[in-house]
Amino acid sequence: MLIVDEAHAVEEAHFDAARRLNAKKTILVGNAFSTSGEFYDSHHGKRDAYKTLHIPASETPNLMDGATPIPGLIDADDIADRKRDWGADHPKFIAAVNAEFPDSLDDSLVGRAAVDDAMSESAPSGDGAPTADEDERAPVYIGVDVARFDEDKSVALPNDERRRVIPSKAGTYCRPPA
Repeated sequence: MLIVDEAHAVEEAHFDAARRLNAKKTILVGNAFSTSGEFYDSHHGKRDAYKTLHIPASETPNLMDGATPIPGLIDADDIADRKRDWGADHPKFIAAVNAEFPDSLDDSLVGRAAVDDAMSESAPSGDGAPTADEDERAPVYIGVDVARFDEDKSVALPNDERRRVIPSKAGTYCRPPA
């Protein structure tokens, strides 16, 4: 049996190494502090491969009527502090208190739900689909990698309705063809 604690923070390379152990059972324990990776996938895209448990703070023993408090376990005062510090709509509160995966995290420019929705929209294709010349409303898809640290640079790559790259010169703004 393999038990992975703080699974939301474990890098994919470590999960790859753990898979080579060929454990008969694997338990992933963590918080909803990620929007990608194996732990996130265990509750989303790979949910059918896992049995998941969802335990929000409201269902822990310290918040049950008549229960004997367990030291160190979240209680009503902790929840009130986090709500005051973060706000009930903050991704940390949503993950830590509600035990739900937030749409986005502090370092996200675009939320996961928006990306998933955009990726599910299929471009016109096949026989009878309009070309850019036939339909001026033909969509342009832009892939963006936003720079975060040091000398990293942001990159935007526009594609037409057939997912062809629209050429542009390095260091210039990319515009769809007129």
